[in-house]
Amino acid sequence: MAILTSAVTISIKKLIDYIANEFQRAEGIDLRKDKQALQRLTEAAEKAKIELYETVTQARNQFAVYYRNAQERSETLGSDL
Repeated sequence: MAILTSAVTISIKKLIDYIANEFQRAEGIDLRKDKQALQRLTEAAEKAKIELYETVTQARNQFAVYYRNAQERSETLGSDL
C-alpha cells in the first residue's frame, strides 16, 4: 500500500517530465516545445493522477472492509471455542 500512496503524491510536473522524456526517447520529439501538445499532456497527467488517487482510495476502502470482516469472524470463532 505504501507504493500506491507514494505514487499519488507524484507531482504533475514530474509526471509530465517522465511522459515527455519517454515520448522523446521513443519518437525523437520533445512535446514540451509544442504548447498545444504540452497542454494536452498536462490535462492527461492531471486526469491520470485523479484516477490513480481514486484507485488507491478504493483499494484502501476494500482492504478496510475485508479487515473488519476478518476481525468479526475471528471474534465469532473465538467466542465459540
